[in-house]
Amino acid sequence: MTYQKVPESQPPTLDWWTGQPLTYDVVHTDGYILIGPSGRERFVDASAPNVPGLSPKLRSLLDQGGREGLAHPGQPDWTVASALASISWELGSNVPASGS
Repeated sequence: MTYQKVPESQPPTLDWWTGQPLTYDVVHTDGYILIGPSGRERFVDASAPNVPGLSPKLRSLLDQGGREGLAHPGQPDWTVASALASISWELGSNVPASGS
């Protein structure tokens, strides 16, 4: 997993919390890591998310590249269901999706 602090696009986007112009952006990989109780990595998925039902509020936080990646996830990809299955595996019990 990687991240990089990069200059904000021009004109800068406004921070969703403060309403002030952003001074930088963070480019990062899209995977996730599950850390066990001992602090060791138990599961890593470094692929792109495939979450078409992302809430409008969360979608509004994405830049153009993030929205394009969400609309056309690369392969391989992960879904909320596959992430919950990974968490269930780690915990040894089923973690249902919200609302189910």
